[in-house]
Amino acid sequence: MNTIFLTIFLLIVVFATATLAKDSSEENSNIKEFAIFDAKHTSSDIHKAYLYCYPLNRKEKKECHKKLEINVLSQSKSIGYMIRTFGKQSIDSYLRFYAYESEKLGFSNLLERSGKVCKYIMGSPVYNKITNSYTVKCKSSNHKVQFNTNSKRWNLIL
Repeated sequence: MNTIFLTIFLLIVVFATATLAKDSSEENSNIKEFAIFDAKHTSSDIHKAYLYCYPLNRKEKKECHKKLEINVLSQSKSIGYMIRTFGKQSIDSYLRFYAYESEKLGFSNLLERSGKVCKYIMGSPVYNKITNSYTVKCKSSNHKVQFNTNSKRWNLIL
């Protein structure tokens, strides 16, 4: 009899855990969609600002992002709804997804200003220590860009 109760209890625990994990995954997906929507509908100046945070070391990048987050949250079209729906804890996920999308849009804008077509960036740009550059993989081509620490500018490497 104890075995039956234990089995039923374990099944309930497994089912509840699976349901929570599914809900959490769906919630994260919804938060990501809100962040991507907002990033795509914000000023390219914000994308550029995130792009300048990109090459910084982890600590400096975090500080750079913190400065931008106040502006992002005040301009967000969906933050109020998201907090009411998912709670305040959703803000960190939202900001992480927003920053990632803004960085990608920043790279895309940089390439377009340089005369290159890059409508969709596939993943995060990859750093190459040898050339001190980032490879941006677009859907149709790859491009190398480099951040000049002296001029504080991104340049396309031909």
